[in-house]
Amino acid sequence: HLNSLALKAAGNSSVRMSAASGRYSYSTLGPLLVPLAAFDPEGYRIGYGGGYYDRTLEFYRSQRSVTAIGIAYDEQEVHVFAHEPHDQRLDYLVTPSGVRTFGP
Repeated sequence: HLNSLALKAAGNSSVRMSAASGRYSYSTLGPLLVPLAAFDPEGYRIGYGGGYYDRTLEFYRSQRSVTAIGIAYDEQEVHVFAHEPHDQRLDYLVTPSGVRTFGP
């Protein structure tokens, strides 16, 4: 089941580096694994306090469709926390008990 999720999320995308600039191209970016300290039933995550992943996801999603996948233990689920306007929701969450899908 997890392999089919990974294949579906990855599609035919790959990250390519331009020889001229030495930079990675976000136009071919595949799914992003996003760390988290906790998550809620809606697919929002609490990170580690810097907002780096929310800003990164916001930037890439403004350029093209990007799939965000969180990996966590079931015990990291919390049922109530405040979402802020900059928070980016996960598309998928993988836990020992299964894969959760969150809609747009």
